Amino acid sequence: MAKKKQKAKKQPAKKKPAKKQPPKRQKGKGALVTLTPNICDDFCAANSSQIEFQGIPPNGCTITQSSGSYPFSPLSGQNANGQDYTDLSAGDIVTIVVSNLKQAYSYSVSCCDTAEATHTVVVT
Repeated sequence: MAKKKQKAKKQPAKKKPAKKQPPKRQKGKGALVTLTPNICDDFCAANSSQIEFQGIPPNGCTITQSSGSYPFSPLSGQNANGQDYTDLSAGDIVTIVVSNLKQAYSYSVSCCDTAEATHTVVVT
């Protein structure tokens, strides 16, 4: 008697390594957004937010620490009173960098009217 040939077992197909794809970003999460408040207005922002102030005059403007911690980076330096400050021109971007959230940070703005010179950013 002739033996029946057994069918060869099929080997599972080799898996191809997955192509690396950039991680998917959910709308509104992880997307870098630049806020654009007016230089002479108070505003709210999240920590690490990028800020591009609007309404900066052609000759520029300086924002200076009023009291407590200074919320903006980068710094241009410290004035004679030891207060941090940042010189800004139209289109410059600063970043909110604070250690305490849900707090108001005051700063003064050189290019606003005296009555409107002190402003606050609430960091959420």
